[in-house]
Amino acid sequence: MKELIKQLALEQIELKKARKTGPYEITRNECGWRILPENVAAACRAASQVRINKSRITAALNLYHELRGSNHRHGFDPNDYWYAKFYKELSEKYKVLQKP
Repeated sequence: MKELIKQLALEQIELKKARKTGPYEITRNECGWRILPENVAAACRAASQVRINKSRITAALNLYHELRGSNHRHGFDPNDYWYAKFYKELSEKYKVLQKP
């Protein structure tokens, strides 16, 4: 579990770096639709992944505390779809590993 948290944290650092873009111009096609430069589109995808990974990391940290018997929990939104999904997946995976 600790290794998973470390891996997710390193991935999050790289994704946060990928969100950065320099100055750019938005062009329009013949229909008037905006066309984003590739680096801006990639930055938008990275920003989306950062938000999803935040829920994954929080779920992993909270499950880690639960498995250790600690009452401490990191802040999360109980209505967060991604948090609930990742917490369920991780709890099923690690509870199976801990059965005697």
